[in-house]
Amino acid sequence: MQRILVQPYSNGLRSALLKNGMLTDLAFERPVVDKQAKLDDILCGRVLSVRQDFVWFDLGLDIEGVVKTSLFYRHKPKEGDFLWLQVARLPWPEIGNIVHHEKGYRLTPHITLAGRFWLYNPFARRESKWIHRTASYGMSDDDPLLVAEKEELYRHAIRLHVPPLKLGIFERALTQWQRWIRDAQENVVITCETPAVALLVKEWVNSTYPEKAHAVTLALQTEAQLFECFGIEDRWAEVLSPHVLLPGGGSLDIRELAAATLIDINTGGQRDDFFQVNLKALKAIVQQIKWRNITGNILIDFIRLSKASQVDFLKHVVEAFHGTDVHVLGFCELGLLQLQRTRHRPSLLMELMPQCPMCHGDGLVSKV
Repeated sequence: MQRILVQPYSNGLRSALLKNGMLTDLAFERPVVDKQAKLDDILCGRVLSVRQDFVWFDLGLDIEGVVKTSLFYRHKPKEGDFLWLQVARLPWPEIGNIVHHEKGYRLTPHITLAGRFWLYNPFARRESKWIHRTASYGMSDDDPLLVAEKEELYRHAIRLHVPPLKLGIFERALTQWQRWIRDAQENVVITCETPAVALLVKEWVNSTYPEKAHAVTLALQTEAQLFECFGIEDRWAEVLSPHVLLPGGGSLDIRELAAATLIDINTGGQRDDFFQVNLKALKAIVQQIKWRNITGNILIDFIRLSKASQVDFLKHVVEAFHGTDVHVLGFCELGLLQLQRTRHRPSLLMELMPQCPMCHGDGLVSKV
């Protein structure tokens, strides 16, 4: 059984997804602001300038956006043209002394509409318009569920073939808890902490996915903190800390930097059986990358792995990350495991932790 927890938190909503009682995902989302876009939002932009590497767009928002010129292939837009666009990457916040939002929103003209079973590309070539999502594997294309959703996405995309004439956001992307409901393949229980949140969830389900209303059970948990009742509060505190304790001893030290995330495994005083400590650390790292939404370049320093043992351990790494969106690159010459994960939005830590005014994210404070 799947359970979704939704709770007001720090001028936003935090949510958690549990499958068979086990935590599988965490998320935090702030309220939608009219002049700001979210990841995967569809909007209309007007070309401001066409340069060698980027095309700049006025979006009618607080920040402009850019599209790589190479994404337009042979048909480059001209100044003043109106185009449908989709947000592919958010403006990056400050990390340390580096500001990452000079280029504003990173956009794409290749718009995709995601359903539970299909990913639809309305402007792609005919042979690549429809892509099966993981939930549809093993199902026939003439399955009634797949056929119905394909018709729904097609009707939805018809509006995008009308030339845009007005700047701004055309359609908001789903929040994380909304995607969990959409992708649920079984009955799901949604537990909310306040009646206001429960009403919000109920209205969204009834208006957007009325066919799922019978499979969604709403529950209220108002006597105590929702995350504490389900044992999630400790996990939430854990993902906001640079240190993660491993069962049986040892720990992880996780540091998110501008260029990469560094993960170091500590033995915790154990003098032998480093292989088992590495295996426990690997299992915890898979969870932490998912829960924290760690993206970009990831470097992991495992304990005392020789060149020969790296080859054997790499098999465990590939198996651990199988079925995820993490790309395993292997070990570098320094003995560090290299991973990559597509960077779309800030991690949970960067969303919730403001920059320190004293050290500016460096973790050092002057003694003088």
